[in-house]
Amino acid sequence: MTENTFADPSYSVENYRAHRPKYPERLYKDILEFHDSQNGQRGVAVDLGCGPGIVTEALTSYFDTVIGVDPSQSMIKLASQCAPDTLQGKLEYKVGSAEDIPVEAGSVDMITAGTAAHWFAPEWWSTAAKVLRSGGTVALFAVARPFYTLNSHPEAVKINTEAREVAMSSLTDYMMLKGNQVARSMSSDLPLPPSETGTWGPVDRRVWNKDGAVEGEEVYMSEKLTMKEMKAKARTGSPIHRWAEANKDKVGTPEDPIEQVAAVVKKLTGWSDEHVFEIGYGLSLVLVKRL
Repeated sequence: MTENTFADPSYSVENYRAHRPKYPERLYKDILEFHDSQNGQRGVAVDLGCGPGIVTEALTSYFDTVIGVDPSQSMIKLASQCAPDTLQGKLEYKVGSAEDIPVEAGSVDMITAGTAAHWFAPEWWSTAAKVLRSGGTVALFAVARPFYTLNSHPEAVKINTEAREVAMSSLTDYMMLKGNQVARSMSSDLPLPPSETGTWGPVDRRVWNKDGAVEGEEVYMSEKLTMKEMKAKARTGSPIHRWAEANKDKVGTPEDPIEQVAAVVKKLTGWSDEHVFEIGYGLSLVLVKRL
């Protein structure tokens, strides 16, 4: 993982674990339906870019052994500290990277990466091929920008448009890293495995809620929260962290992009910081079988 904002000593790994969105159970079921249909086994799963273990812990419900891997020592330390005692012997964390996965060759049944693969170097696919068993699966999923759902307010489309314009006016310069650009593309620009090697099967790509709040379209991933919680969640993003590090004297002031967005939403809705509303997320999923 390159250009790793999340390994910055000033980055709060505790806030990351507390406020990052949790993936819905239906996503794991969709992934496992693909995996099982390809005769995949459920022995060992490796979660790359695992951070503090959000996805890693979820995978323990489906695999005998789960290994979380992340280049950030502080993320791995927190993940290990937070691991439930009931998962001892089933859950393990290691410092490492997608380009150098610290497991034995041919020992893994599934590799996952939750909103992390956009930071991987393209050559990571050769490492994945080495550690995956035949029939194994790579599942790369990523959250895109959040949106206020149609259930949250009658003017949700207007709110989303104006809030996004305000955020982009302040954060564009902090979204220029290649990884952020790939994430914003809903992983359409994500480097895929070379098809000519005969190592990988066809790519199964799925996208949900690419355009945000759309009449008649089911929201695949959502959660209910307050404006106060929404602001805390937004501050875990890498662009806003980089902005905050460059503008420490402006954090929490009217010049803070998070406060600016909140002010726009409050003006349009009349909501208080404690009002509960629904936020949806665009979500992409890339599935590939190891032949």
